[in-house]
Parts: sequence; C-alpha cells; structure tokens
Amino acid sequence: MARTIADYLAKALADGGVERIWGVTGDSLNGLSDSLRRLGKISWSHT
Repeated sequence: MARTIADYLAKALADGGVERIWGVTGDSLNGLSDSLRRLGKISWSHT
C-alpha cells in the first residue's frame, strides 16, 4: 500500500515523542486516525 501524507505525519509525531492525541474524529481526520492506528505508537483520545 502506498504511503500517504497522514502516514508521514503520524511517523513524524511519533518520532517527536508524541504519545497521545486528543481530538474529535471525523471525515476530515479519518486518514490521520487510520495512520495512527496502523503505526500503533500514539493513542487517540476522543474528546
């Protein structure tokens, strides 16, 4: 599968030490939340 911008962003966040993200999921963030889930290093907390 081809890497997306969201995949690169998720990896950059993980490499920067981010462990948790709080936010509201929705259509505009589905790509990022999917990438974070695949990466498995950052947890997403829905607010």
